[in-house]
Amino acid sequence: MNAGRQKWFWIIAAIAIPLLLLLNPNLWDLSNKSVRYNLEAIGSSIYEFHNSTGEWPQGANDLARTSLPLKVHHWRYLIQAGNVVVIWNRDLLPDPRNNANRVLVYHNQGLLAAFGHKWVCWGDLRTEYASNAKIRSAIAQQ
Repeated sequence: MNAGRQKWFWIIAAIAIPLLLLLNPNLWDLSNKSVRYNLEAIGSSIYEFHNSTGEWPQGANDLARTSLPLKVHHWRYLIQAGNVVVIWNRDLLPDPRNNANRVLVYHNQGLLAAFGHKWVCWGDLRTEYASNAKIRSAIAQQ
């Protein structure tokens, strides 16, 4: 696509996407639920790996040994493409309740992540639409 066509594509997309979301709020809700489900599945697979091996996962290949591939078929693509960012913690506590302020994984791309906030799965497996600053601060403290 040449530069002129690409410019028009983004102008049309910038107008059409918010308009679609205004006309169909269920689409926005479905997108949020999908992102949250993926983050929760990845987050819980981190604890699942630890429960079965006694070690914390160090990469995507470790998560392949959990039930994650059965829950989210496109999980590996999400991680490899950078749609989600996994923080490969090595010093979590086995009980998720003790890791409430730790970031496990956050959503990093797309419209939901484009407005200064991102969905994040915290160490206690709750998800939150948090500011980029809050996520960066939590990661820096880890």
